[in-house]
Amino acid sequence: MIHGSINNPFDKEISNLNIKRALDFIRKNDFSKFPTGIKTNLEEDNSYFIIHEYKTEPKQKRKAEVHRKYVDIHFILSGKEKVEVGKQGKGLLQVYQDEQDAELYEDIYDGKEILLEQGEYIIMLPGEVHRGGIEVEAEAQSLVRKLVFKILTEE
Repeated sequence: MIHGSINNPFDKEISNLNIKRALDFIRKNDFSKFPTGIKTNLEEDNSYFIIHEYKTEPKQKRKAEVHRKYVDIHFILSGKEKVEVGKQGKGLLQVYQDEQDAELYEDIYDGKEILLEQGEYIIMLPGEVHRGGIEVEAEAQSLVRKLVFKILTEE
């Protein structure tokens, strides 16, 4: 897991070329006019992104997920939320589905919560269990607009 700000020059030290390209793509584009829920493929590097818009919820209402094939980059376009990340899911809800590249859990063992605000991102590698959309303060929902960038890893 890597947490940073899109304006932080230190993320240029990331060694993975596809992740660097994705962060550069995010930096160079204005996503305010992109519609929500539409998958946009980027053919040159087997990646795509989707913009989501939702209200945050209490942690226990959010499902945790883990991927095997894709790196996730969650970038906050507006609003703020907490994202919980850990190494192991608890309470299997859905076995791995190859088409969605996801396995779902009720909870995360020893999860760490990270606050994400506008302009910040978090990168989750395959195998890192995570759940976003968690409200920052109890009973204080926030409207979040978030770009989720998916990068296919080499199998």
